[in-house]
Amino acid sequence: MNKLMDKIKTIDDYAIERAMEFMYEELVKHYDGDIDTLIETIPDNLINVEGRSITDLFFSNEDTVLPQNDALILSRRILSLYTHDQAMVQVAEYALDHWVDNRQSTKVILSSGLIAALLMFMASTSFTIKADWGEIKKEAVTEEQISAVADIIKELANMIKTGDRD
Repeated sequence: MNKLMDKIKTIDDYAIERAMEFMYEELVKHYDGDIDTLIETIPDNLINVEGRSITDLFFSNEDTVLPQNDALILSRRILSLYTHDQAMVQVAEYALDHWVDNRQSTKVILSSGLIAALLMFMASTSFTIKADWGEIKKEAVTEEQISAVADIIKELANMIKTGDRD
C-alpha cells in the first residue's frame, strides 16, 4: 500500500485524471447491477450529508465540469481512499498502471457525476465485480471511510453550489 500511496502522490496530474476516468469506466463496465441497486447499498448517512445528496451530485449535476485543480485534489483523495479499502485497492492499482491515453485532447475534464459515481462505489456496502484484472467483493464500509466520503461529498457539493468553475 505504501508503494501505491507514493505513486498517487508523485504521478503527474494528467495521469491521475486519466486513471480516474479509466477506473470509472472499468467499474461501470464490470458492475452487473444498475445504479438503483448500487444506491440501495449505500448507508443512509451518505445518501444525504448535511442536506447534500450524493444521488443529486450524480443525477442532477452529473455533467457539471469541475475546476481542474479541484478535480485533481478530489481525484488524489479518492484514489487514496480506495487504497485503504481491501476490496477497492486492486481497481485503483490497476487504473494507475493501465490507463490508456487514447483521447484527442490533452485537457482532462472530470465531471461531478464521475466523482460521485466513484464515491458511490466506495460507499457501497455490497457489490461484486468480476473482471480480467481481478474480483472485487465489497461487503462493508468503515466509519473512517464514511467520514472521508462524507467530507468529499460536502466539498463536491460546495464546488457546484458556488459555481466554482474553470
